[in-house]
Amino acid sequence: MEALAETQVSQVKHLTSTLRSLHKEISQLELNRMDIGWKVRKSPWDPGSDGYRELKEIRQDIAVKWLEAIKLEKTLARARSSLYSLNKALRTKLTASAMTTTYTTSENKIKEDNIEFMDLLPAIIRHYSSGRKIVFAGTDPGTVVTSTMIPRTLDEIINRFQAISTEGVSNTEATPYSFSVERLPKPNKITANLINNVTFLKSHQKKHQQRQKSNVDGVTQQKKLAKESREREIRTKRAYDKLTAQERRRIRAHAPPYQQALKTFESEHPDTAAATSQLPSGKQTPAVIHCIGHWQGINSTIKGHCRRGMKKIREQHRVYGHVGITNEYNTSKTCPFCFSRVVLHRTRRTIDGRKQVVRLNGTIECVHPRCPARRINHTTRGRDASAAANIALSGASVVLAADCQPLPPFRRDANHTRYNLANELLSVVTPELVPRDSI
Repeated sequence: MEALAETQVSQVKHLTSTLRSLHKEISQLELNRMDIGWKVRKSPWDPGSDGYRELKEIRQDIAVKWLEAIKLEKTLARARSSLYSLNKALRTKLTASAMTTTYTTSENKIKEDNIEFMDLLPAIIRHYSSGRKIVFAGTDPGTVVTSTMIPRTLDEIINRFQAISTEGVSNTEATPYSFSVERLPKPNKITANLINNVTFLKSHQKKHQQRQKSNVDGVTQQKKLAKESREREIRTKRAYDKLTAQERRRIRAHAPPYQQALKTFESEHPDTAAATSQLPSGKQTPAVIHCIGHWQGINSTIKGHCRRGMKKIREQHRVYGHVGITNEYNTSKTCPFCFSRVVLHRTRRTIDGRKQVVRLNGTIECVHPRCPARRINHTTRGRDASAAANIALSGASVVLAADCQPLPPFRRDANHTRYNLANELLSVVTPELVPRDSI
């Protein structure tokens, strides 16, 4: 076993060195592409010019290099996973006889519901059977931006993952997949600064400082502070009520219009004069399942920003729908269209009079040559919006899975590459939407 571990170590080192040199080649090609693209944009447009032909050639070279790098990254991930398993087995073998470790588990139950332990499948089947739309809303919590919400429906996501995973890694074509995809919706953001403005927090702080400078007596200050505190409490509750209501309206607006459900119901009851009055409550509005990332801003090292938590937002959404805490693993590092690894977007900046190429921390870019987002020019996206979309996808895949496991790109174990759909959905969902066997 030790000899096998040494072999794995040498393989990991070799793959890492090869991948590092390949990334350097790609970086140099990207810089050349930027220079050629800048010259082409500054010159009169001519599809037959030498500059445009050179630009297309270097783009093709970059696509081929990226395909090779992606294949090496997958091989390296499998090698590292095998090396970790071997090292863990060796460590366990050496320490098993030397010492025994006891583990204590907390008996306190978790107040928040993790989506892995929520039994939402019966409700989903009931909604599908009645023709009611289901929307999964992914929320990415943060420090500067308290929450970033993206709604997503599941009409084609799982089927697209099945087609991409069964395509095979041997295909080295650089043409994008022929899937019809749409741009991600505009995210809905709630910031701490927005809440502070509508609750007059900064205004009350300034008034308190002015009263301290003017030496107002203590009794008056206590009365003013109590009054302002009560005012902020009332305004905070109203603010969260309105902001979360706006979020839910945007989520439901992502589904087909409510009038479609009304027309369907009227067509099913042509002889009923009061067909609209017999429409069940909630028939027009789609069901909403909120998938909120499992993150808290405790002990965050980012300073200089106002902060707000997600507790009140979750409480408001829980009244009108289901709220599940979702694991955020790989959600900000995975493309929601082709499920490949994304990189930070690179751009040119003038720093101290010199032109440099820098990476933008708030923007990600999918560099996979076959990503279907290339057909709609949507490979560069906001990092928070992409993470929120993936959180919705990860939470939805957990709910719809037979073993309560997310899609393979969002699992910590790199050896699992199959996704098993719940058997209860096979009699409800059409074969064209979701495959009847495992993905």
